[in-house]
Amino acid sequence: MRHSESFNVDLSSLFFLDHHLLDYPNISYTMKGSDILLIIVAVIFPPAAAAFIAGCSCDLLINVCLTILGYLPGHLHAFWLIYKKIRAEEKYGERGYRYVGNGGYEPVGQAPLTHNAPPGYGATN
Repeated sequence: MRHSESFNVDLSSLFFLDHHLLDYPNISYTMKGSDILLIIVAVIFPPAAAAFIAGCSCDLLINVCLTILGYLPGHLHAFWLIYKKIRAEEKYGERGYRYVGNGGYEPVGQAPLTHNAPPGYGATN
């Protein structure tokens, strides 16, 4: 399978989703071969999938602890990390994001958003 090939998943066929999501039957998510490989790794050993996504970070420690507490919580956390990664790829492009922790991603190569506070805001003088 070439890297550029993708799979479309029809959300309306999944029975466990919230009924509000099923109101939009034309929504589909594109999954690449690497995403499917991550899901397979997460099924076999959830901390490995967390390590592939988050690296050596707090999310890896959380996933290890959840897997020790029970195999299902570790799976849920790993699948959540994979879901957040897929969403970041859809939003920012294939290499247009950076993992910042806690399942969050930020764009790469774009100016960060700044909030301009009025002069003297928060000052005690």
